[in-house]
Amino acid sequence: MKERTAVVPADIRQRFSTGSKGQQPEDRLFFREGSCADYRQLSRFHYKSGEPATMLRVLTLRSRGQSVVGRYLGRRGEDVLAGVLVISLPAPSCSLRDLATGGRYRGFSPRESMALLNREVRTISRVVVDPQWRGLGLAVKLVREAMATVRQPYVEALAAMGRVNPFFERAGMKRYDRPPRREYQRLLDVLSALEIEPWETASPARIITRLRDDEKSLRFLHSELKRWARSAPRRKRKQGDSKGETLNGLLQKAREHLLCQPVYYLYRTNCTREAEGKEVLSLEPENKDHRSAAEETAGTSIEQQCRTRGDAGET
Repeated sequence: MKERTAVVPADIRQRFSTGSKGQQPEDRLFFREGSCADYRQLSRFHYKSGEPATMLRVLTLRSRGQSVVGRYLGRRGEDVLAGVLVISLPAPSCSLRDLATGGRYRGFSPRESMALLNREVRTISRVVVDPQWRGLGLAVKLVREAMATVRQPYVEALAAMGRVNPFFERAGMKRYDRPPRREYQRLLDVLSALEIEPWETASPARIITRLRDDEKSLRFLHSELKRWARSAPRRKRKQGDSKGETLNGLLQKAREHLLCQPVYYLYRTNCTREAEGKEVLSLEPENKDHRSAAEETAGTSIEQQCRTRGDAGET
């Protein structure tokens, strides 16, 4: 039987084209104010489940190009959601915030402190980029746009994976690390002596391969990891966990502790100097019927915010 070659019609080929010749994907990107629905569309790509407790604003980064399905169906005027950033009200307390701001929000009653925080601080609580758009620095672009458009003196973020992917620093935010726990410091010193960076624990096989020809260093590292495992805070282990005290298993445990310590970031906007020069005389409402601007923005009372907001700001 004679073979037949399928010819794709020109209009179909054109619908699957990716854009103008020589145009890069990032050239078609633009920012737009979004909604909770935009965040929910990409939320499955974030490592943390659930939504931030107090979402105030959703910033989206979109591409003017159509999706594959849209091009095939010949849709016009369509754009593609590439990333989202969520801005929320700040958590009631954060020790690293106190360090970064010189204790500006300490010394007040809980109600006064919360009102001042609501007025002066905004928290970047989520940054999510669609996997198809990763590797283009879009998270940095989103953070910079948020910093440029926030009207409060401070923009903050708390990132569990800040040591692995420091895009907040690349965007211009200042990093504040929590001092290492005493039981971690010895292990960090051991890694330093072996010329192993903490981030390298993300790949235990890489460390083991590097030290494979140095039996003394391998035994030393294994011994110190066992010592650390006995003193470090214990996390619940699933029944049947077979990691035990093997070198690979202990390195995996160390990775979970060393690389998942939250990192705090703070950015001082152009409004900061003006706000810091003001003396806070009274934050109490003049009468029972009057609500502060911060409360109105939140759409809930300060007492409700204190009850619902825990680590809502972790990005």
